[in-house]
Amino acid sequence: AVGVPQPVTVQATVTAATPRTGESRVTVRFERPRVTTVYPTAACQQACPNSRIIAVTNVDILPASLTPSANVRLYECLQENCRREDLTDARLVSGTQATACASGNGTDGDCGRRIGTDAQIVLAIPAAYNSSGQLKVNQSYRLILTGGAAGVRSAWGVPLDGLNYAANDTGSLN
Repeated sequence: AVGVPQPVTVQATVTAATPRTGESRVTVRFERPRVTTVYPTAACQQACPNSRIIAVTNVDILPASLTPSANVRLYECLQENCRREDLTDARLVSGTQATACASGNGTDGDCGRRIGTDAQIVLAIPAAYNSSGQLKVNQSYRLILTGGAAGVRSAWGVPLDGLNYAANDTGSLN
């Protein structure tokens, strides 16, 4: 089970001049995935035309865990503050696709739009939303990634951690 230590016994033998054998209990704890950087950055307040929406992560993300309109949601904001009560289905940019790009130099599909070589989630804006397939000019957006067992997870199945935004009044962070 994810998050529950599952120790195993490892036996090692050193075959030197004086052979030695020993056992030890080992538990592997996979690093929790976190968003480390976002694009466009907060510094991009005045002009970011044709910007890409990218969330850089500390570990590779499981592609199957990126579910558009469920745990990866892009909203148009009514104003730059993007208040929680404005994040309704009517403001959802439906058809947005999210691609998990593993760390390295992969450039297949939407990963060709990546920034750098760290693991990242790259969003593609649907042409049905804007014929150019790009973000609209003079429009603010909010991207919400949801963690948890059914949310965005690492390639090892560990739920996204370090969330910082409550998209609803439940107190849980997205």
